[in-house]
Amino acid sequence: MQEDVGAVSREERINRNPYMTSSSWGPHMREYVTRLIEAAPGRAVLRFTRIDFRLAWFRHMFPAVHFVHLYRHPLDQ
Repeated sequence: MQEDVGAVSREERINRNPYMTSSSWGPHMREYVTRLIEAAPGRAVLRFTRIDFRLAWFRHMFPAVHFVHLYRHPLDQ
C-alpha cells in the first residue's frame, strides 16, 4: 500500500495553491490524503504542517474527519 501512496505523492503540491477554498479543485490532493488514510493500519492520524490555508477545503472534502488545528503566535516559536 505504501507504493500506492508514493505513486500519488507530489512535491509541488506543497508550494502550489497554498490557499484553497471549499470549492477549490484538488483531485490529486484528495487522492493522496485518501490513500494515506486507507494505508493506516488502524485509525489514521495525519500531520500536515501546511494546512492553514487549506482547512476549508479539507473540511469540505473530508466532512467526517476530526481536525485538531494548533495555532501558535509566530514570534513565540
